[in-house]
Amino acid sequence: MGKSTSASPATRRKLLTRLFGTGLVLGAVETSATAQSSIIFTQKGSISIAGANLLVTVALAKAAEIGVPMSVAVVDESGILKAFSRMDGAGVATVDIVQNKAYTAAAFRSSTQALAQRSQDLPTQIASFTTTPHVTLLPGGLPISVGGVVIGGIGAGGGSGEQDALVAQTALSKVLGIG
Repeated sequence: MGKSTSASPATRRKLLTRLFGTGLVLGAVETSATAQSSIIFTQKGSISIAGANLLVTVALAKAAEIGVPMSVAVVDESGILKAFSRMDGAGVATVDIVQNKAYTAAAFRSSTQALAQRSQDLPTQIASFTTTPHVTLLPGGLPISVGGVVIGGIGAGGGSGEQDALVAQTALSKVLGIG
C-alpha cells in the first residue's frame, strides 16, 4: 500500500485562498447581467435560491481575496432570509448583523449607508429605528434589484464599514452587473 499524504491546514487554507482570490469564483459569474437575471429573478419578483446562493458565494470569495473573514446574508423582497454563510473566523455578532443589514436594504429599498446619511439630521427617525426590529444603519447592506424592481437585499459584515460595503457591492457587480 502506498503512503497517503494530506495537506496541512495552512496549505489547504492557502490553496482555498488562492482558489477564491485568483478570481475563479469571481470569474465564473462574469457573464452578462441579462443572462444572470434568469437565475436571480423568480416569477413573483423575488430572488431565487440559486441567485441568493450565488451572491453569497461571490461575496465570500471577495472577502477571502481581501483577507477579512465575514458573514454574508441574502434576503428576499420581504426581508426573509434566503441564503447565509459565515466564514471561519468571522465574529459571532456578524450572524445577526448581516441579516439585519440585508433586511434593512430590502425593506427601505436603499443601502444602509445611504439610509444612515439621509437620517443624519433626523434624530426622531434615528430614535425610531432603535425600536424597530431588524433595522440597522451600519454600512454593508444593499438592495438587490433587477429591472428597477427590488427583489431582495444583501448584507456583509465582519470588516470595516468600507470593507463590508465593498464585499456586498462586488457580489452585485459580478452577478448582476449593478455598479
